[in-house]
Amino acid sequence: MNTDIEAYVEKCLGCQANSRVPNSEPIKMSNLPEHVWDELAMDSFGPLPSGEYLFVIEDLYSRFVDIMKITTGSNVINKLERLFVIFGYPKKIRSNNGPPFQSKELKL
Repeated sequence: MNTDIEAYVEKCLGCQANSRVPNSEPIKMSNLPEHVWDELAMDSFGPLPSGEYLFVIEDLYSRFVDIMKITTGSNVINKLERLFVIFGYPKKIRSNNGPPFQSKELKL
């Protein structure tokens, strides 16, 4: 009976889609940047209950976080330009390449 069940599960698309796949590699910790503002992480968050989205920027060395409401792509660009004038350009930017990072206006 076990072999029948295993054969059924192997052919069942729904079973395969919902099955847990064992992680073959352990998660690797990222190295801490050497200096403040060397590496930034950026992501969007939402929608909030109000329907708004947030844009989050984090310096991965100091853990400094800046959060703003996203209204347009140009608002995000203006915010980044102001931060880059103050702190300089980072060596590296991490993002998940989500929709805010795919716009023609914001090509990182």
